[in-house]
Amino acid sequence: FSTQATEAIAKEYERELREKLKVKQQEKTFFQRHGLKVGVAIGLVVVLGALAGSFYATRQRHGGESLDGALAKGKAAITADTKEQYALGLQSLELALSMDEGNVDAFAHIALAKAILYAEHGGALADREAARAALDKPRVREAHPAIVTVVEYLTADAGELTGRKQQLLGADTGSSLVEAQAGRVLLSERKLEEAFKHLEKATQLDGRNLRALVSLGEYYLASEDHESAARI
Repeated sequence: FSTQATEAIAKEYERELREKLKVKQQEKTFFQRHGLKVGVAIGLVVVLGALAGSFYATRQRHGGESLDGALAKGKAAITADTKEQYALGLQSLELALSMDEGNVDAFAHIALAKAILYAEHGGALADREAARAALDKPRVREAHPAIVTVVEYLTADAGELTGRKQQLLGADTGSSLVEAQAGRVLLSERKLEEAFKHLEKATQLDGRNLRALVSLGEYYLASEDHESAARI
């Protein structure tokens, strides 16, 4: 071959080689083209699997109870308004705290249950201190002003009682809880008509408020309206 022919062949070979390399570079594998997406997807599967396993393990450790279930049971037991139910309610609320140690709803209702136990079922100072301590947990006062009003009245000492009572009777929270407690206070003072207004409002706000319903029955008995008391 002549020198010119040899150079032409070499250039053609180089051109073909470059084209083949260019094609190879463009032909990425599936993983090369989607590697990041595949990696993220795998990561999400691993994280979701871990969360599901953790959730299942938590449910198993707590007898299959969920956080929402424990809170619901605790609140329902407290509304039953008996010493035994307060104890059961506290157990459920403590279970909720074992699943969520900063749960505001659990602390608020623990404060309420402990305050009622102190004021109406034994007067144990430990219950009073527990109620106040629960009330002072972060964000409880801001989230549950009605419970705060009732707990502060129920746990007030002699020097605080007058002010706390005025705060309770003057509260305008639209809360069945507050209205029921105000009615109970007035009923204990034999201020029957004032008590009735608060108790009636409490039942209008929440027809399942047993503290209000029981006190309303007591009002009817005190008023010698036995027929209405029987309907409660």
